[in-house]
Amino acid sequence: MKKRALLVLAAAVVVTAAGAVLAPRAAAGNPLARADLVDFTTDAVVLERLPAGGYLYLRVLDGNGEHWVATLSSFAPPREELCVRVQVFAKARDFHSPRLRRDFAELWFAAVQPAVPTKEL
Repeated sequence: MKKRALLVLAAAVVVTAAGAVLAPRAAAGNPLARADLVDFTTDAVVLERLPAGGYLYLRVLDGNGEHWVATLSSFAPPREELCVRVQVFAKARDFHSPRLRRDFAELWFAAVQPAVPTKEL
């Protein structure tokens, strides 16, 4: 079930990114249009959760420090999950969230699921 959810999320990202390339006017409203595509996974501890409509922003701590992560609310781990695996597919710098009225120096776009850290944070 989790693999299916990740595949659906990945497909949605690809379609969104493709749409941004094919429809430049739509790219202005697409947060991924300004992001750099990346591919890495990290285990982290959730420090803070900020719901924002269909998205959930998580402040997490991994072995390299604190990071802000945006994920789809419908695929977010339950509130009680503190240890998560973060599969990052894009990074944006100087990101502004109109819904939160907040700026992020760096924001990761990722699929987030419950996990047990494999190393001490």
